[in-house]
Amino acid sequence: MKVAAVMGVDGKTVVPLTDGGIIRIHDTELGTTTEVDNPAIAAQSGRRVVAVQELLAQGVGVVISPPRTFCTHSHQAAVRNGIRFWDVPEGSKWDEVWQGHSEPPTEAVLEQIPTELLHDSSHHDHEHHASSHHDHEQHA
Repeated sequence: MKVAAVMGVDGKTVVPLTDGGIIRIHDTELGTTTEVDNPAIAAQSGRRVVAVQELLAQGVGVVISPPRTFCTHSHQAAVRNGIRFWDVPEGSKWDEVWQGHSEPPTEAVLEQIPTELLHDSSHHDHEHHASSHHDHEQHA
């Protein structure tokens, strides 16, 4: 199983999908850890979804997820493609997360992230509603 996390600038702290330039991937079967560039950093839009696409391309099955790692859209894309979520507190360090574990602990891995732990991207929805409403007023 491949388990991934986006790493903060310190190279130790697990951060949300768009907050770090490196994705660290640990293969629990081979016992190897690799790092790849996080394409979300350079993306102009849909940055969390871009990160999910890279995770899928790398064959990742579990993402170490502090709060606000995923937004609604990226979470849906991850769930649809079978990614599960290792729920950890904000500020968690890679080495601390893995301490005493060779695999993600079953009780900490979620099939879906609770809504309150997702990044709030609702402002995008309001923009769409506002523009449609505005268009409607012009035609009235």
